[in-house]
Amino acid sequence: MTGRRFIKFAAGAFLLAACSNTRFLADDQLLYTGRKKIEILSHTTRKNEKEAKSEAKTITANKVNNAIAGIRMLPPVSLWIYNYAWPGKERGFGHWFHEYFSKPPILITDVNPELRAAKIQNDLVNRGFFHTTASASIDTASYNRKKAKVSYSVNLQPPWYLNKINYDTVTHPVDSVINATNIAELVKPGDRFDLSALQSIKTSMAEAAQEDGYFFFRPEYITIRADSGIGNRKMDIFLGRKENLDENLLSRYRINRITLHLVKTGGRDSALTDTFHYKDMVIVSPGKVLRPTVLYNSVAFRNGDLYSITDYRKTLNRLNNLGVFSLVNLYFDVPGKDTSSHLLDIRIETQVPKNLSLSVETNLVTKSTGFTGPALIAGVQHKNAFRGAEKIDLKLTGSMEWQWYRNYRSELGSYSYEAGATGSVVFPRIMLPGKKINEGNLVTKSTTLNGGISLLNRTAFYRLGSLRAGLSYQWGHTQKVHHTFSPLYLNFVKLLKTTPAFDSVVRNNIYIRRSFEQQFILGPRYEFSFDNKSPEKPGTFMFIGGVYTSGNLVSLLARKSGEEPARLFNAVYAQFFKFTADIRYYLNGNNQTLAFRLYSGVGLPYGNSSVLPYVEQFFSGGAYSIRGFPARRLGPGSYHDNTRGFIDQSGDIRLEMNVEYRMKFTKIIQGALFLETGNVWLRNNDPARPGAQFRANTFMNQLAAGTGLGLRFDLGFFVLRTDLGLPLRTPYTVNGSHHIGSFRDIMKKSVFNLAIGYPF
Repeated sequence: MTGRRFIKFAAGAFLLAACSNTRFLADDQLLYTGRKKIEILSHTTRKNEKEAKSEAKTITANKVNNAIAGIRMLPPVSLWIYNYAWPGKERGFGHWFHEYFSKPPILITDVNPELRAAKIQNDLVNRGFFHTTASASIDTASYNRKKAKVSYSVNLQPPWYLNKINYDTVTHPVDSVINATNIAELVKPGDRFDLSALQSIKTSMAEAAQEDGYFFFRPEYITIRADSGIGNRKMDIFLGRKENLDENLLSRYRINRITLHLVKTGGRDSALTDTFHYKDMVIVSPGKVLRPTVLYNSVAFRNGDLYSITDYRKTLNRLNNLGVFSLVNLYFDVPGKDTSSHLLDIRIETQVPKNLSLSVETNLVTKSTGFTGPALIAGVQHKNAFRGAEKIDLKLTGSMEWQWYRNYRSELGSYSYEAGATGSVVFPRIMLPGKKINEGNLVTKSTTLNGGISLLNRTAFYRLGSLRAGLSYQWGHTQKVHHTFSPLYLNFVKLLKTTPAFDSVVRNNIYIRRSFEQQFILGPRYEFSFDNKSPEKPGTFMFIGGVYTSGNLVSLLARKSGEEPARLFNAVYAQFFKFTADIRYYLNGNNQTLAFRLYSGVGLPYGNSSVLPYVEQFFSGGAYSIRGFPARRLGPGSYHDNTRGFIDQSGDIRLEMNVEYRMKFTKIIQGALFLETGNVWLRNNDPARPGAQFRANTFMNQLAAGTGLGLRFDLGFFVLRTDLGLPLRTPYTVNGSHHIGSFRDIMKKSVFNLAIGYPF
């Protein structure tokens, strides 16, 4: 398609409305235009009806041409392009345009209504709704007999319930193991029959056997029998082991020989290997890639141990968490194929890529301050610095950013520049001076030393220098739970230069002045996270919490002259406790997600501090907060500064709640609708900012609210997010009202947010 042909095509788009998108269909083909209805003919409770309808909706969900959020939208442009804009050749702009923007017709045969109806029936029967039937009917359009919708009908019968759960008689040691499995969390008497739950019992029993050394025992060796003869839609369940299984399948196996192969990918010595022994392990390696003790401690199995599925998972996780290997596989063999020996040889195969890597990358940086702009990062990383899987990471960064919000051009037209250098060393173990830690039950573990220096030039107000250093320990007993404890955290921030505009602000408010003065932060901190997020699960949960402190031990060493505040190394140090909690819940459906977040945080300055340091304060508004308001422009409380006399609006307390509905249009493009509320407050009264203090009887009336919509572009390596935030309610009153007013006023105050990644 030439440029001229493309212009003609665009100009004649409305004429295509008269063209039929079904004229190219064969006589036996029907264009699918959506699901018409789902009818539930119920003989049970409303709760069961809702469950059945939800199940049927999920099974019968199918895209239609030109659908947005599952609803067919007209005009069907992509179908027009498919039918009428074929360029006639396999290359060039026209071919690319047709390939990218066209969509073939979705036919009734593609949907396969009969198969979907059969699946509805089968899934409901598997959930205990025995004797339920389902059917599908095709309804052709009266105006075009080549277009059709599909209706589904479900004749829902009452469910069956479990009466007793019985175990077969113990005739073999493995029977005692599987019968002792705790299945109360899966099924119990009184539960509705659920085949998937019963299948989970088989998996749990088999894993219990494998944990006790029965390597070859599998879920299919468990039988489940049901007795439905007791009446009243109840049944007894009998669990037991299959009879006449080979004795070798019912034997416990012990670990014999452990061999670990390290293969380098690339390099002149990649084909050269040495074999040596370390304790009861054989290591085959191209030279001394890793210290033997590191490899030995990463393998949970020992010679003579009973096989354990837990040790198998630990070994995989530990080796992968070293961060040195690009591939890890475990294989188990019976020595000489003699199963009567009841021994297992373990062969661990790994691939080791090059350790040293250089990188230069450009990023689009977005910050909670609302500043967005390009950044250049140059780095060097060594993944195995001391042959113990220690990682050294050095980076140089530089960025230039500006704020996107348009209503404060005089201030926000100024730029922010930042440059810095960071370095870290990560050890894949818990390192305490003079003490050895038992890491046997840890899935993840590491010790990190890090430091950095940066210079931030916010041209309208100040120039800040920052020096950071820390020691932290990370560990977790499962992949879902993580702990981070930093016994040493240092952040020393110093104002290097200020502008008259900045000086005029801090001169008139002692709280803001002290927040910039007291930026010598030294103390421990702790963070905890639980994350079971998964797009495959219907409901997932995430929690992130933290406790941060400064100045407690420092106060013992500080120079006290009787004047407040006290100093250490001639610098005012901060004293505070800070607590944060971030709770998230994700309700996943077919190409859509409903996400909830509740965030709370409170800072308690005391002793040497009357206010939190600026870098530890809470802010609200912006791309990762309440998107209907500019970054750091909300609060504190009901305080509102029309003159823009403050640099950022900050507080000691933050509360926010967000709800976002996410829908997937294509593999790359996603959409979102969101509703948010929250604010920040001061803990103590500030005469210069009336209404800013948190009070239990007024804070609800000081909540801001916003809504909006956005598009996300999933480019694989990152997600580019654009959101248009619309303010609905302000914490302060204008002409006696908290509400913005007309739709025109809302759009006038709307905020465009450009960011990387999801907001939560």
